[in-house]
Amino acid sequence: MLVIAFGLVVLAGAALVLLVSGGVIDRVAVWQWTRGGSSHWAHIARADLTVSLTPPGGFLAWGRFELTGIENESIWFLLNDDLRLTSARWGERELRVGHGAGLPGRYHSEGRVVHVTLPELPADGRALLDLVWSGAAEHGRDGSDWRGILLVDEGEARMCEQTVFVPQVPLSTQGPAVATAPFTLTVEAPGAWELVSSAPSSAATKTLPDGRRLWSFASATPARPALLAGAWLRREVTHGGSLLTCLVRSEHEELAQELLDAAIETVDALTAAYGPVQGGSLGIVEQNCRPSSSYNWATDGLIVIDRNALGSSIPQRTMAHEVAHLWWGGAVAFDGPGERFLTEGGAEAAGWRALSARSRHAEVSSALSGARRDLDRMLNGRLSLALAEVGFGSRKYTDLAYRKGALVHRWVAGMLGAEGLAALASELLQLGAEGPVSLAQWRAAVARAGDGLGVPWLDHGGDLSLSLHDVALSPDGRSVSGRIEAELLGDDDGMSPRVRAVVALRGRGFQRRVQVEVDGSTTFEIDLTDQLGALLQSVQLDPDDLMPVRVIGGEQVLDGAALTHAEPAQDAAGVPMGLTQIGVTFDRPLEPVELQRWLAQRPSPPDGLRIPKLVALAFEDEGRSLRFTFRPLSPGERWWLPLRGALRDEWGGPPLAEALRFETAPSSDEQPPRIVSVSPPSGSLVSPDMTELVITWSEPMRAATGFKKSDCADLASDGFELPEMDFGRWDDSATVLTIPCDGLAPHTAYGLPVGRAYRDLSGNAARREDVTFTTSGG
Repeated sequence: MLVIAFGLVVLAGAALVLLVSGGVIDRVAVWQWTRGGSSHWAHIARADLTVSLTPPGGFLAWGRFELTGIENESIWFLLNDDLRLTSARWGERELRVGHGAGLPGRYHSEGRVVHVTLPELPADGRALLDLVWSGAAEHGRDGSDWRGILLVDEGEARMCEQTVFVPQVPLSTQGPAVATAPFTLTVEAPGAWELVSSAPSSAATKTLPDGRRLWSFASATPARPALLAGAWLRREVTHGGSLLTCLVRSEHEELAQELLDAAIETVDALTAAYGPVQGGSLGIVEQNCRPSSSYNWATDGLIVIDRNALGSSIPQRTMAHEVAHLWWGGAVAFDGPGERFLTEGGAEAAGWRALSARSRHAEVSSALSGARRDLDRMLNGRLSLALAEVGFGSRKYTDLAYRKGALVHRWVAGMLGAEGLAALASELLQLGAEGPVSLAQWRAAVARAGDGLGVPWLDHGGDLSLSLHDVALSPDGRSVSGRIEAELLGDDDGMSPRVRAVVALRGRGFQRRVQVEVDGSTTFEIDLTDQLGALLQSVQLDPDDLMPVRVIGGEQVLDGAALTHAEPAQDAAGVPMGLTQIGVTFDRPLEPVELQRWLAQRPSPPDGLRIPKLVALAFEDEGRSLRFTFRPLSPGERWWLPLRGALRDEWGGPPLAEALRFETAPSSDEQPPRIVSVSPPSGSLVSPDMTELVITWSEPMRAATGFKKSDCADLASDGFELPEMDFGRWDDSATVLTIPCDGLAPHTAYGLPVGRAYRDLSGNAARREDVTFTTSGG
């Protein structure tokens, strides 16, 4: 069941000295206001809002705010800097309005404090305020306001809590936590537009005499108002009693159902892992957030997918991440130090979990390998920053919050197990219902769910390298021992080499996992029965690739399948470039595995070695022989083909050999590759419905993508446009490149400057050869 939760209504403020001079509120007082104190000025109990959108830029709004607990004549709100509070009334009395400073934090940087002054304190601390505000909602059309979310353009409108298009009160200067309240929202918009709101329940539309339409939304539970509108196609589906709405442009109509299906499957997977969140609707909306790059985001009950992220299919990883924000960042809003790690790292790790539950192994493999690659790059660059300190302005912010942060969340989940993770999620959801959750609360909840589990990466910028040594079975077979070395990497920042790791024992017919507290050099001994000792095959550190550390020599094999033949042989040199197949034979059968599983579980190569890009894996001779098929190998490279990872015998034991190592011979080829054929031929008149262009090369090519900017500029000056497209896919032979090119306009000359960005296996660049075509009238 899809349920979308919102926090309780709390408007916290400090009853401190108001530093007001000439109608300007001091920035320090604003900071103190959002930090809370022993008293407060008011609670927003309810808001009834009306917004009129007139593109381009036209924005006019008015609202009635029910306030309770008023303790000061001056009432503060936050409103977008491009909007002005033009009128405030309390009953029949007009109130004095002032505009002050902006918040010091970046999250609400588009907001500025506005305040209204009551003539006296109401006896019961309650008041109904009628406010009117307006302005030009054009800021961010080029993305200059970071998220570009306050916009009323010819084709769309977007606004959410961060752009404070409605007077509101933030609970922090640093994050998304804002006071929430039940609200109604009435929107007058162009007649051709479709709308969605953060309101869990939405109601009717009414057509006005001038053709514009009136939309009405209502949220009976506390929520943050948000609104997305535009000239889109609307698709709706009900799942588990909840309404899911998808709004897309006409050219992406076929993707609407894919987006809805991905959302439903992700919600179901995360509900199974974390428990449900409350609510009744979810909107998925295509928007044009950036001119070229892709920016996707989520707010209460709404997910925005940038137009640039949509192609021939939907971005599954992006969808999983944004849907996960219904839990982490939505039902549980985090605040204070570590907010970026908790919100974005938590959502990214949750997205990986959902993709795994949906059997989307390729996406999971790509995400994990990318995150580990980014982590290794940070370790090599000695980048040191505690996750509690990561903010929007941090160097390598994305790598730290989204990559390393997600790996740490994934490690925590692995240490807790399914039962512990469910307990953690349950406690966090309860805390989230009471207000923003701090890093200290999250840390305490993890410790309770995980028997004192600590997370060293929160407070220290250092990192660890773990390695497994000296694994041995005792003479009587009743125990297995070994040593784990923890080495500090980078600027340790006072970090202790202490962490909880998992050691896995695998044998004929049994598996066993044991958690080991590692502190520097740690020796372990695990008791076995004599029967298990006789069956033991391997000992592995971090068996599920969970730890956000560098693991070296993580598996030692005591008894496994022996490599009896390989072509090329182990440590062979002078292997011809362009090789596409390798065969290996073992002395015992291995269990068949799918290619995607092999890719997901392959270990990382040692420094200076490359793994061939595998495209097929076949098992022969009842599993004793394997044939690997991959893209043609480039010359003069040292290669490393993993033989462990997913490859196991019938008892789960890995092969004795970790990998097949060999080296391709250098190349003396100096001839550039050339284009053999283009379909349709260059210079053709084609239909605008053409969907792909196929280019065949004279020899295998490297998997390069893109065109040189100067070449594109040359074609543009000659009157050719570059079609909207991705950069294509290569066939297994690496000689045929297929470039999708949907959405061609009629009567248009297109050109692709194919050439200098493309190289053969020897590294020779192709000569520039323009591929052109002109579309007919349709």
